[in-house]
Amino acid sequence: MPGQRLRMFIKSCYEHVLGNFGSRTGPQSAQPVAASGAAEAGQDELSRAFTCLQQGRLDDAASMYRTILQRQPDHAEALHFFGVLQAQRQNLAEAAELIDQALVLDPDNATAHSNRGNVFRMLMRNEDALASYERALALDPENVEARINRGDVLVDLGRHEVALDSYDSALAIRPDHREVQIKRCRALTALRRFAEALAGYDRALEINSADVEALFNRGMVQAALKRHADAVASYDRALAIKPDAAKILNDRGVALGHLRLRAEALASFDRAVACNPGFAEAHNNRGALLADMGRHDEALASYDRALAIRPDVPGFLNNRAGLLRVMGLHERAAQDYSRLLELDPEFDQALGHKLHANLQICSWKHYSADRQRLLEEVRAGKNVLPFTVLVLSDSGAEQLQAARTYMSQKYAMAAQPLWTGQRYRHDRIRVAYLSADFYWHATAHLMVELFERHDKQRFEVSAWSFGPEVRDGMRERLEKSFEQFNDVRGISDNDVAAMLRAQEIDIAVDLKGYSKGCRPAIFAQRAVPVQVNYLVYPGTMGADYMDYIIGDREVIPEGDDVFYAEKVVRLPDSYQVNSARRVNTAKNPGRAAAKLPESGFVFCCFNNNYKITPDIFDVWMRLLDRIDGSVLWLLEGNAAASRNLRLEAEARGVRAERLVFAPRMPPSDHLA
Repeated sequence: MPGQRLRMFIKSCYEHVLGNFGSRTGPQSAQPVAASGAAEAGQDELSRAFTCLQQGRLDDAASMYRTILQRQPDHAEALHFFGVLQAQRQNLAEAAELIDQALVLDPDNATAHSNRGNVFRMLMRNEDALASYERALALDPENVEARINRGDVLVDLGRHEVALDSYDSALAIRPDHREVQIKRCRALTALRRFAEALAGYDRALEINSADVEALFNRGMVQAALKRHADAVASYDRALAIKPDAAKILNDRGVALGHLRLRAEALASFDRAVACNPGFAEAHNNRGALLADMGRHDEALASYDRALAIRPDVPGFLNNRAGLLRVMGLHERAAQDYSRLLELDPEFDQALGHKLHANLQICSWKHYSADRQRLLEEVRAGKNVLPFTVLVLSDSGAEQLQAARTYMSQKYAMAAQPLWTGQRYRHDRIRVAYLSADFYWHATAHLMVELFERHDKQRFEVSAWSFGPEVRDGMRERLEKSFEQFNDVRGISDNDVAAMLRAQEIDIAVDLKGYSKGCRPAIFAQRAVPVQVNYLVYPGTMGADYMDYIIGDREVIPEGDDVFYAEKVVRLPDSYQVNSARRVNTAKNPGRAAAKLPESGFVFCCFNNNYKITPDIFDVWMRLLDRIDGSVLWLLEGNAAASRNLRLEAEARGVRAERLVFAPRMPPSDHLA
């Protein structure tokens, strides 16, 4: 934020340069040299003005500088110091003009050049600032503050490698300069040279084990390395010294969240917002954690609070929109995504999410343009949610490219796989099924009888559940069907993978893919010799660590194998397992109960509304137009979708009442 950056530059100007005023050769005495007579009186006034400036008594200092300059307009030191004072007051144009006047009179004043650089940096004229710092160093190579300032502006310019040279040269002169050590470590972190950054923070902590900033930054580097437990330990040491540090509490909560220690993470976020109620990032992170815990109403309240404080942060809007989608509030989600794209048209995956939210409510106003742009992003190698591409594109090449890009950016294979080729010798093949849907869910209805009918003489079958803890009849039936049922929803991805490796699982079956509630990061650890994508996500995951995908000749036609990262295994008839023992106890309700006409042809599609696209709807409306008395029977996904579909029918010359919407109902009633 510009305001935050300005405050930082003012602080830099005061702390890094004021100690050098009056000196051309480094951090010597700031007091002007004494003289005699009238000159001595003027010098005393200059010294008093400088003292006021150091003490923050800017009005007194300004009055004295004006008096000096009225008497002697070409007083270089007074012009210089008065320029720094104006910078303190954020009168930056005037500050630059005053320091320029001083440099005309005294062009070899290294400190004035460095201060001029600070003013340019405050004006965000970073190239000009860099030139000023380099001029200062040409005049005074031993000027530590100019070296530091040069490093800082190089960081602003994204030139971290060169910034390191400046910091290193400053440390060569002042090896005990604590602040430069911290800045150097930050530059190393920006370059992703994490090991060197950690070593630097460790050296700083050897000098002062109670250095809160070093402890905090060390924790952030450990978090970047996904060493979240170590990060928490660093944050805890910092908080033992400074227990009300809201930012440290916030980052501690994030690390605990990665460790799936949700209760502890929530407590950390609660402490952060208690210490600083206006800390928008902590409210946002608290919302993300609550959403992950399934406490959606509380999560929404936290996101609302974050956006009330900082309404134009794209990431906050993205998080709230994602939660609104999960809550089925697709219309509001689409509005948030539209606002997000106004703020940041290139925000990662936002266009795809907006398009999907609008498909959920059958709002097609921008469908063609958004679809075209999204597929252009896929072809350009941008990160697009693969699930959305499955809906929008029939191109296997585009689906594979989207999956590969998404995987590489979000779920790349671990640098050190947990399984490295070991051969197990088990009496029975160990098969693990991983899912978030082990309760009254469509996946469970399809799969439960397969689990029950597994040949337990040849296979040792286990469930690994990371979905909600729902105690229903289906959950009880599922638990009985497995020899081992593991509830791992509160365990980190890395730890779940380690558990799979420790149990020497032979085959791991992913029943989620890239669908809602998925955890591909478990499979990215390559903990199991054979990893399989099955059922819920019939598209490719684009991941080399997924060995097989199970399909059939309809889902994956012959010849399409080239568009799958996995090896395709086709079942002979249908890939979709189903229960042979579904009990239908309900009576057929008849047409009237379903609000269907007593006569006439009924076209039916009970797919989710987001799968209905304008081109398909055009075909359906032509059918209704040509077949008198026919109706279209659709699933009622949400009120907005039903409303919009009726409007689309009317726009195509078909009466809205010829669309009939069926509410969701229990499976037995549906099958009746």
